[in-house]
Amino acid sequence: MNTFQKKFLNSLILLGLIVVIVFTNATPMFLIRFQSDLGGSVKWFLVLVYTVIVAFLIIWLWKWYQKGVDADQAKQKMSWKDVGIILLFYLAGRVVAVVGTVINQLVSGNQMSMNDQAIFGLTTGLKEGFLPFTICFLLVIGIVAPIIEELVFRGLASQLLFSGGNKWLAAIVTSLIFGLLHASNLIEWIMYTGLGIVFYLAFARRRNIKDSILLHMINNIPSAIFIAFAIFS
Repeated sequence: MNTFQKKFLNSLILLGLIVVIVFTNATPMFLIRFQSDLGGSVKWFLVLVYTVIVAFLIIWLWKWYQKGVDADQAKQKMSWKDVGIILLFYLAGRVVAVVGTVINQLVSGNQMSMNDQAIFGLTTGLKEGFLPFTICFLLVIGIVAPIIEELVFRGLASQLLFSGGNKWLAAIVTSLIFGLLHASNLIEWIMYTGLGIVFYLAFARRRNIKDSILLHMINNIPSAIFIAFAIFS
């Protein structure tokens, strides 16, 4: 298999992984929207199946990614200095998000991105619905999505398509795809692409996927907490 064929095959593999991410992240939203059509035992069964699938997916992606990590990277520990740098990346991401949101408001009139609107639009269903579905939804926002998205967009994408070490090309390409999946217009695409680049830079600093996962969690968890407060208060 020549280099072009290998890159093409790896591109298809990455596309498949992205489809898996989309379905994994969207499943709790679908369950919440159609929960009134489901019986109690069916709901519990779906929660169990979804939990098992997500756990398997995280373990599988992690082991796959670790196969491409060298021994020195695998031994890296996270110090308080690293946490501080990650917090600086978080502030940079907030600047990108705030500026992007303001521009989007001025141009489109939307108070938040379509991605956020879809999430916050489920509040009524979350308040009145099946509690385990709500918990799954909140865990996906704060924990699951950051893990699987970073493993695929920053980790495996770098190994599959950019093993030669072209960091800037990897940052731009993977972030454009990341942004596309979270956006509904050009401004949102640019904004989420910018966030993707911040996540990638956090990863690329030490080539440690744990850094970008932690950053992504810090970015997402406040939204999950805000939604939880709106639901349970």
